[in-house]
Amino acid sequence: MHARSHNAVDRPSAILATIVFGVIGSIVFLLLPILIGVFSEELSLGTREVGWLGSADMIGMFMAAVVATAWIRRSDWRRAGLLAGLTLLLCHLASGWIEHYGALMVVRIVAGFAGGSMMSIALTALGDSRSPDRFFALFISGQLALGALGLAVLPVLIARFGLEGAFLALAIAVTVALASIPFLPRAGAFDAPARVSRVPLRKMLPGGVALIACFLFDLGVMMVWAYAERMGDAAGLEAVFIGNALAVSLLAALAGSLLAAAMGARFGRVLPLAVALVLQAIALWLLGGELSRQGFFAGVMLFAFAWNFPVAFQLAITVSVDVSGRLVVLFLSAVKLGYAAAPVLAALLIGGRGNFRPVLLVAAGFYLISAVIFAALARTKTSKRRE
Repeated sequence: MHARSHNAVDRPSAILATIVFGVIGSIVFLLLPILIGVFSEELSLGTREVGWLGSADMIGMFMAAVVATAWIRRSDWRRAGLLAGLTLLLCHLASGWIEHYGALMVVRIVAGFAGGSMMSIALTALGDSRSPDRFFALFISGQLALGALGLAVLPVLIARFGLEGAFLALAIAVTVALASIPFLPRAGAFDAPARVSRVPLRKMLPGGVALIACFLFDLGVMMVWAYAERMGDAAGLEAVFIGNALAVSLLAALAGSLLAAAMGARFGRVLPLAVALVLQAIALWLLGGELSRQGFFAGVMLFAFAWNFPVAFQLAITVSVDVSGRLVVLFLSAVKLGYAAAPVLAALLIGGRGNFRPVLLVAAGFYLISAVIFAALARTKTSKRRE
């Protein structure tokens, strides 16, 4: 067993500060539908350029999650958090004024790296607490609540102040995260994870397959979510209605994550995955039809619920088959890699035709493959062993 010390990590003030710090650092991915819309309209960029810009933050977050595996157990979290928070603040402020595509792309990748580093600190700290399941659920809830607020407020700010208003609001949020740094723990309660080299490669294979399933699921999710606003716009729906529908859909997402927490393992892990797959299929069918206000609203509500409901079960399956104690650290990296690749792949599928159905069909295929893999892994007898 790992030695555990429950002082700084478990203080109520530290838990609250950690959640605030990580949520604000990682919130951009939930606001992608609005940001992609404003990139497209205000910067007069093509579909592929917008797709790459939509991926920029996610590319940075993926890089940060991978790099964090090297420094997260060796660094002072307050100092690292201050550096990451100040970098993110400057990137948000600069993004509102940069008009050159290449420069903006670089700044958003750096912003994603800074935000991903903040999220890595938060998730590591919460994982070291006495009740990681409970606090991780609160972290997801915080993300969804702030994301819903952002989706409701950003269209109003953009309509009045343009792109500068959106990124100024994000910069103000980062100042709140910076204020939470003095309350962060300086380090965690666990020693570094066990060395992967001690585990035979064949026993690590199921964990690696689980990461692939996670990547495919989140690739499909972000392909749809990043272009949800564009789907509504193409159907002639008003920007304010689209923003409000996306904001309310995050409440459905919150309901999905809380329901999963309440269910636990009561019904196993395969049944919830199957339910989520059916709901995703219905959501994509609604979004792929002749979109009315009611159809769009119902589609994004179901989609958001089915996006967040199975995540806890996916993570539990990954943990159960990871005998190394190390691969699960890369779960966040797999999520961010899927998010990063999604807008670019979706843009390629859309092309210049403005047809979103290929995106929905490919995403459906990814959901199906992912669900089958996770269901197969859930039935294996391999389990994680902690020394």
